[in-house]
Amino acid sequence: MARASSGMLAFASFATMVAAVESSDTEGRSEPIAGFLPSQAASLVGACAFFLTTVLLWAHFHRSGRPWYFSVLPLSMTTMTGGFVLRFFYHNHPEDLAWYISYYCLLLLSPIGFLAADYILLPRLGRAMGDEIAKKAFVLPVRLIVKFFLTADIITLLIQMSGGGLMASGGDMASLGNKAMLVGLIVQVLTFSFFTLVLLIFGWRVHRRYSHLVHPNKPFKINRFNPFSIEPVSDWRVLFWILVITCVGIEVRCVFRIIEGIGGHDSYLAVHEVFFYLFDCIPLWISMTLFAYVWPLRVIDGVAMEGSTTRFDSRHEVFRRISTHEDANVSFTSEGPYDSKYGGRPQSGDVPLYPYRA
Repeated sequence: MARASSGMLAFASFATMVAAVESSDTEGRSEPIAGFLPSQAASLVGACAFFLTTVLLWAHFHRSGRPWYFSVLPLSMTTMTGGFVLRFFYHNHPEDLAWYISYYCLLLLSPIGFLAADYILLPRLGRAMGDEIAKKAFVLPVRLIVKFFLTADIITLLIQMSGGGLMASGGDMASLGNKAMLVGLIVQVLTFSFFTLVLLIFGWRVHRRYSHLVHPNKPFKINRFNPFSIEPVSDWRVLFWILVITCVGIEVRCVFRIIEGIGGHDSYLAVHEVFFYLFDCIPLWISMTLFAYVWPLRVIDGVAMEGSTTRFDSRHEVFRRISTHEDANVSFTSEGPYDSKYGGRPQSGDVPLYPYRA
């Protein structure tokens, strides 16, 4: 499902740009298609900010063994950065439909990957805490969380893709495309609000009922934290609160987009880009940069290690992978086990705990 979501996002970006190029028609236009002329300075700042975070995310991704299921986050950040780059160049082609549809759809559709990242992380955090918590702390069966929410994610992506295609066709269909985009955003915010509720109930139940099972030996201290380290983080609350903050940021963005869509293409919110940066760009950038500061897989591995009573623990994917190396001599050091096959400090026969390949 995660791989499908990544593929759909990449296809959406490509398809909308192709549709825009095929339907480009600048004859007879005298006003910017967007209704305003985007600031190149602001677009450049946005592109640089998202680019730096994207580089950090890809670096973490490769250092942790390139877990394919979490590729959706750096991939969507890459397309988001591309949206700002296209927005920068659109300033010089304000009457060109191809440039407008390309940057608009990338900035609108890329955050769907941010939602998918949250959907993927929450059940993995629950499983890292153990079977009892994974079964009793969620209001939905843990095995269905990713399937349910990613399916909803893909549906909203398809709706918004169809809206982008209709907008690219121009004429009367553009208005219908805008309505399709609005429907997709409303479905998106409803499903994501439900996910946020699932997340909050999970955190409350773990705190009230199972805190004795997941209390970290080394509580998280921000003044001693090294974001560039690969050492696991055993405090589950770090990832939980990051997920909460990302949910708030995404909800702010979705609500803003809905209000903007209701107002129409030439509404006050739509033609004054300061609102786009305040309620869309900045909340999303802060949310995703938190993942670059605390790479989520460090927490998931740390939580799984914290609750382990033996070297091999089937509660988490990383331990399952370790246990499949039947002839491996696993060595645990102060900085974790390593295998020369995966990088790090190679030691003969060692199997990686972190980084690892999922």
